[in-house]
Amino acid sequence: MAGESTPGGTGAGPGPVIHTRQALPSSLPPSAAGSTTFGAPAPAWIFGATGPQSTTRSTPRRTIVHRVIRRPSGEIRAVQDDAQQAECQKWRTLRDRLIGEARKTIGNPDVDFVTLKEWDGKEWNSTEKPVFVNVALDEDPRKVYSRIQSAYAKMFLSNPDVFVWAGIAMYGSLGVGKGMDFARALTTEKGLLTPGKRDLIESIQKTAAMASPDVFISHLNSLYAGGFAIFEDQYWKHLAYQKYGLEGIRLLARCDLLSDDSKVNQAHLEAWDRIDKGRRLLEALHGEPGTTMTEEEIRQRGLDARKLIYEGNRKLFEIEQLHTVQRSTYDPIPRIWRLVTRTAPDFGFPPIVSPLPYVNQAPPKFKDSHNGSFADPIQRWDFLAKHVNDDFWRMIRDANHYQLVLQQALNVRDGLPLNAPRD
Repeated sequence: MAGESTPGGTGAGPGPVIHTRQALPSSLPPSAAGSTTFGAPAPAWIFGATGPQSTTRSTPRRTIVHRVIRRPSGEIRAVQDDAQQAECQKWRTLRDRLIGEARKTIGNPDVDFVTLKEWDGKEWNSTEKPVFVNVALDEDPRKVYSRIQSAYAKMFLSNPDVFVWAGIAMYGSLGVGKGMDFARALTTEKGLLTPGKRDLIESIQKTAAMASPDVFISHLNSLYAGGFAIFEDQYWKHLAYQKYGLEGIRLLARCDLLSDDSKVNQAHLEAWDRIDKGRRLLEALHGEPGTTMTEEEIRQRGLDARKLIYEGNRKLFEIEQLHTVQRSTYDPIPRIWRLVTRTAPDFGFPPIVSPLPYVNQAPPKFKDSHNGSFADPIQRWDFLAKHVNDDFWRMIRDANHYQLVLQQALNVRDGLPLNAPRD
């Protein structure tokens, strides 16, 4: 984290919002009740027809051991694999149900979240094709994206001490929404250039030596793709933790259901493990009215708890940027992103800035501290980690700034303008 600030901070901040979680569904595997290993009890043939042999029986124990050794190892593995597959199928059903709940939150749009449509216009580079999101014809994707913003706000407000990523995602989605609105202003519903903007676009094309006039159409659709992909990847996992706690996350991870990439699957598990440890520390701290700890010990435990929650939420943000959105938004059209990053100040395109609500200072600009493309994952993450993730933590640990964040989150949740006054 930049500077000396820590996630816990020392300023007055909100107390934890403690929630109870639902019990694990009775239809789920027995392991959900506490066991974290796969597999049913050992088959009867391992011990013989009469069950496990007692050490006091006259039957030599080596007879039993001999039967186990002679049993083909492939059959043992097959039994274990069958048990694992049966258990994972139940958790796969749960995952699909949670994804369905997440989509219902935003109106069940007909969305194919990361679809690349073959480029049928002028060639520019065989590896850079416009990105299109398949949204139902009767549904405006921008309205769907507004509901995504509202869903993030609702999740954050349900427990601001824990679901910090959702608060960051709310502001991030608001910033992306502004970029969408600008790109849409340069196009019509049919994907044609808006009259009066052609000179601007042609100037940008000439500067960047682009071969196609559809640069903004591709940029707009890449923003749609990234915004929907992030929601699709992260929101249902928040629902899983909210309802079933870390037990549910662990079992989903054991079945590789948190990601199709094993390393990312493990990263998700580690992130939620840290968040859960921090949450438990906070709940224990505020649930001990008769504690004999000194004020310094209480303060230190609070710092330890918030550090864990910070590390977990930061990991979720890192996964979002370096895995999910990198593949859906930046990798398909890196040349366009170099164009947008480089020419924004010169041609009126909105500069890339931190979307957070800064007070008495201008939001930090990407170009002020980085000279590369926003599509570069290293440079982008360096900027976002400092000026979105860490700055947001400082804001919510300051009492006055925290109240501003809460008010704006309530407005976003309710579909009101960001800074609308509230009674």
